Amino acid sequence: MKGKRRREEDCALLLDMYPGPEYVSERPGQGTKKFFYLEGHEVISLLNDIFGFMGWSTRLVSTEVDELSETQPGRWTAGICCVVELSVTIEDESGRRKTTSRQDVGYGDVVNARSKMDALGKTRKSAFTDALKRAARQYGKLLGDSMYDKEYLTRIAKVKGDFEKIDFDVKKLYRKPVNEGGELVGPTRKKKRGVELGGAKQVVDARRDGREVENGSKENVVVNGENEDEFGSDVDIDWDEV
Repeated sequence: MKGKRRREEDCALLLDMYPGPEYVSERPGQGTKKFFYLEGHEVISLLNDIFGFMGWSTRLVSTEVDELSETQPGRWTAGICCVVELSVTIEDESGRRKTTSRQDVGYGDVVNARSKMDALGKTRKSAFTDALKRAARQYGKLLGDSMYDKEYLTRIAKVKGDFEKIDFDVKKLYRKPVNEGGELVGPTRKKKRGVELGGAKQVVDARRDGREVENGSKENVVVNGENEDEFGSDVDIDWDEV
């Protein structure tokens, strides 16, 4: 319901849900571990779904350049820290609007950028997105707090195909919508090393709605060989048992 504010009780139901596996990206961690996280554009999409595109806003509170140096001719290294405030507006039972805010810190860095401006530009965007996601996770599981739930991530990691059964209460998962042809709206996620994330028939809206659709998957975005923005948890999984 983009563009329309949700009631407080509706937001509470949604924020207590877990993101479906198509929202979760992964990359190799240390040793046999896998690192699971939500990409910045997925968090923004979820904020729009939950609060409406007019129901949330961000403010850059502060920014600080920790590192900016030319490590060799034509190669720049940069590191930037920033604080972002995320505000959301909802309606209570009487229809009155209520606004609440959360702040958190984010960090971005880049190595071997081709110019000073390129290094600063990439690190500023990365730091802002990181801070936005860290602020968003304070609102609930659906916006990223679930990325620190080891049990949830272990179950998500075991989903191998688009229509394979998920070991979850279906009413606790928030899924992406599909079009009339039953296909996922938007690009699908490419198969990654280790495990391919996918899902089965699940609910897409608040638990009480009872509407079911089928999901797809989402492609991870890689910038300069590294993930531009991420936070989450490492999970040590015995892949012979998955």
